[in-house]
Amino acid sequence: MIKVRAFIFDTDQTLLNTLKRFYVVFNRNLEKLGLKPLEYRDFVKKYSQDILDEVVAPLRSKKREALELNYLRVTNGKLQMMCMS
Repeated sequence: MIKVRAFIFDTDQTLLNTLKRFYVVFNRNLEKLGLKPLEYRDFVKKYSQDILDEVVAPLRSKKREALELNYLRVTNGKLQMMCMS
């Protein structure tokens, strides 16, 4: 068994470029919620301005809550990309 001494979480993509993966998963979730996916250029612009939540904000509360719960599952100690089921 490997003992972990440190854990690095790269949220600003300085170590690994995962933006394209995030783009794919973000759009899959939008589609599953009945929303129009973003073009990559628009996604990057909103991502860099930290306003991706504006894309999700118009959702009814139950759909938004489901999306937020999915995000928590993805970020709660697991290094994996998930899409809402």
